[in-house]
Formats: sequence, C-alpha cells, structure tokens
Amino acid sequence: MTAYHASGTHLGETFTFTDGGHYEANENGIVQQRRAAGEFCGFETSDVPELAASKTPEAAVFAKAKNLAEGSGNTSTVPVTISVYELDRAPDVDLTNTIAGDFSFIEEVRYRHPGTNPVGGDLYHTVTLPSRVLHDIDLAYLPPGPHIIEEWATTVKDAIRDALQGGEYEAHLTTQATVEPPSIDAYRTTHAP
Repeated sequence: MTAYHASGTHLGETFTFTDGGHYEANENGIVQQRRAAGEFCGFETSDVPELAASKTPEAAVFAKAKNLAEGSGNTSTVPVTISVYELDRAPDVDLTNTIAGDFSFIEEVRYRHPGTNPVGGDLYHTVTLPSRVLHDIDLAYLPPGPHIIEEWATTVKDAIRDALQGGEYEAHLTTQATVEPPSIDAYRTTHAP
C-alpha cells in the first residue's frame, strides 16, 4: 500500500523522514480513548514516535491543512503551500478502522520508530491552496471537538484532490459542491453571565 505524507515545507525531490511525533496511542490499529465516568475525554498519548501519513494525497493535504488551521483564527490571507511525499514502504499501522475522531476520514496510517527505521519519500506534488482552505476545514470540525461534519469535509477533500490534479480549489467549491458550508452561527452557544 502506498501512503503519503504532507509537509508545510518543501523538503526537496527526495527526503528521508527520521523524526516522529507522539500522537494518539493505538493498539492493533484502534486508537485508545480516555474516559472519565464513561464519557470520552480525549485520546491516550503514545510513547512510541511515529510518522503520520494518509492513504491518498488529498487526505494527507487535508490533514496537514487541518493542523495549520488549528489556532490560526482563520485570519490569514496568505495562500497555503503544501508538499506531498509518496512514501517508499507500507505503513506499520492502519488507523482507518477507528470509529472515533477523524482517523478514517483522513485515511491515517503510521510509521513507527522513524528514527531507527527511516521512511523514504519522493515528492509527489506541491500544491498551493487559497487561505480559505483553513476556514473551510475548520467548518468541518464544528463544534470544536473530535467529531467531523463528513459531508462538508468530503466536499473540501474533493476540492483539494481537484487542486492536486491541476484544477482550482475555489472553482470546485463553486461549481461542483453539492452541500452548503456549515454555519458557524448554528453552532455558537450563548453563555449567560
């Protein structure tokens, strides 16, 4: 299985990934949840360094743009440039069967211990998306939390795929989108003093 890793930095035509992050812990491809009194309260953190990737280029770009969008306030007017690398071996862990969170949607796979088991990558494509992509992805996660509005998120991921194939992100949303963006106002809650 081919997998793709997206980077906000152009790393050259080929690159060897040796750094990993400590993401959500998983056992046999199932992400481990933390619970308090039976309620979901986040995911366990892994003590194993991993390189996160996705099964398709558009899912990798979506995941990277999501990370860029978090905490941005979506006030940027600067286009977002992301380089996608096709990785040279099959991943160690497949998280796409995880029901909670967005692991299935972003087609997430992982490579364990890249420091001792490096992962090579060849540049697949570099894409520049309008700054709007950050806002569009944030809308897919209303209200903020581990859930995703999959119908809208799919529209955004399809627009990213079109941009990777030489089309225009904006053109896809205005001509091919079959759903309206979620309304922020519909998800706002008012707090009494």
